[in-house]
Amino acid sequence: MNNQNQSLIETCSELLLQLKESDFLSKQKIPGVEKHGEGLSVPLFGQPYHISVNGVEEHAGNEANPAINILILTYILNWPETPPREGEWISYREMEGGGPLAGHFAENTQKIIETTFAGKAGDLHDAALRANGTATGETGYDLSFQFSVLPNVLLLLRFNDVEDSFPAQSSILFRQSAQAFLGLKPLGIAGTLLVGKLLGAD
Repeated sequence: MNNQNQSLIETCSELLLQLKESDFLSKQKIPGVEKHGEGLSVPLFGQPYHISVNGVEEHAGNEANPAINILILTYILNWPETPPREGEWISYREMEGGGPLAGHFAENTQKIIETTFAGKAGDLHDAALRANGTATGETGYDLSFQFSVLPNVLLLLRFNDVEDSFPAQSSILFRQSAQAFLGLKPLGIAGTLLVGKLLGAD
């Protein structure tokens, strides 16, 4: 087991302990979150996941991977009594503390999208629809899709394909409020999960 996987597992254990000590069932009041048995049901990129004191499970009952556990458990634990306003679309770099991590985020998200879908905007369009994305109709971009990572946590993908001597370019943006719900590490996970879905890995 590498150090990164070990770190994810340790973070999961810490978050699960916090969940057990919290009144997490009260979070069923979050729009889009529902009570499910002795726990909650939360949609992640449009797919339902179930939360209990035992952790996060897929709809079919399989244990979710550590990254998804971190993303969903952080969301439930961090949900504030009074949610902040959505705010503007901002990049990962523009988030508080995001500067030093922005290069790593771009390499694991935007660069992969650009290299995979350069000259294949139609394929990216179809992949975004399969990942439950919604076309925004924004002008100035070949493609612009919005995704619901979690209830009230939105992600915007913009893409311009190769043109003449210009390479493909993409950007991933979040609402300013997203950091209040998730923080930098879980938002990074959200970006990599989206890439996996677009590439058909999930």
